[in-house]
Amino acid sequence: MKTICLDNFFNSDELFWLYSELIKTRGWNLNASPEAFDKDLNKLYGNIGLLNLDYTSNWFSYFQGLVFRINKQLINTKIHSNIERIYINATNPMSKHWLHQDVDTDINKISILTMFTPQWQDSWQGSFFVDNNEYKMKPGRIIIFDSNQYHTGSNPSETCPYIRLTCNIIVRK
Repeated sequence: MKTICLDNFFNSDELFWLYSELIKTRGWNLNASPEAFDKDLNKLYGNIGLLNLDYTSNWFSYFQGLVFRINKQLINTKIHSNIERIYINATNPMSKHWLHQDVDTDINKISILTMFTPQWQDSWQGSFFVDNNEYKMKPGRIIIFDSNQYHTGSNPSETCPYIRLTCNIIVRK
């Protein structure tokens, strides 16, 4: 599928609420490694935090509703509503990003990347790259792409006063 970008998906009140409530949510993994240590020290401390939300999380219903809202906005494409994974990523200027796939071989999964930081300036950097395209960090932006596509993010600048908060949801096609 061709990468889809939806801008201004959330209003500013919802973004500020999401940002403040997600930051306060218990269960952040501070080494941001969702898997057991795989001897790759460069990937062990990739972010300042990762929050894995499964179906038992109080947040799961919100994100399930979000997938339905996204589908309503899509014109020529529909995505399945079956959520397989929800990761909230928190990054700062010291974070490490690497080129990766969300899934290796399964071509039937789609990634939905949402940008939750409520205010952003271009000078703060923090772009997202997929399919040879740069998507600048923009409050309320959603990027939808095949989960087996290589992608990466970039760090916010040292002048950025916010944590760069993004969410990665994986659903079936």
